[in-house]
Amino acid sequence: MAESTLTLGYPEFQVEVADYLGFDTTTANWDAATTARVDRIIQSGLRQFYFPPPIPGLPRHEWSFLKAARGTITLAASDYAYDMPDDYGGQEVGFTYAATDYVYHTVPIVPEGTVLALRSGDTAESDPSCAAIRPKASTGGTTGHRFEVIFYPTPSTTRTLTYPYKVLCNKIATGSPYALGGMNHSETIKASCRAVAEREKNDDRGVEWTNFTERLLASIQQDQREHSPHRFGYNGDHSDSRGWPHNHELVVTVNGVTPISPT
Repeated sequence: MAESTLTLGYPEFQVEVADYLGFDTTTANWDAATTARVDRIIQSGLRQFYFPPPIPGLPRHEWSFLKAARGTITLAASDYAYDMPDDYGGQEVGFTYAATDYVYHTVPIVPEGTVLALRSGDTAESDPSCAAIRPKASTGGTTGHRFEVIFYPTPSTTRTLTYPYKVLCNKIATGSPYALGGMNHSETIKASCRAVAEREKNDDRGVEWTNFTERLLASIQQDQREHSPHRFGYNGDHSDSRGWPHNHELVVTVNGVTPISPT
């Protein structure tokens, strides 16, 4: 599937940073030091975009596209602890699996202490009813922190669990030029890179930072509009109706977005 021709990638970000710093915008003319400096600024700008600074009056935003990863864990009998992927950055919901009853079952995430307490008083094996995510011991060095999941009860049979998680992104480069977010957020990523270049050059924030925060707000609003539910469904019951009719056509707005009316 072809990438949109309006999506900005690593080469375009190189040119933008070089242009701001007053460098030759022909990358083939750069020496190793210039190439490394521009790359460092781009990666910093990308991290700044992925984990944006707070905007006054708004909660810190988490991009929907960073929550799009899907993982699977294959449980084995008598094994209660499993490693999470290297790019695992957390998850907001639990695990699901399909049993022989053809029903999807959920395994909620609870605090680690809850699972440990349950396990200390019960060694029986069965399908898991809860799970806890915890960091693995690490001394740094060749890898950063990794995570594992522990289940209660200990699984008694093979199950394949699926789960969504927040992905920890990799660097962009000439061979892998596109950042997550795509064309929709290209201008914001570009502005973030130029804002980092501005701060490095002037040791201060100025016009480029202002432009980045304006672009960031626009990207946040777009992300919220695109990924907010259109309709939650009817919210209510007839327990207190006392003969009064209920209006099932009432709607609410979410993040300033009015759901599509039912037809």
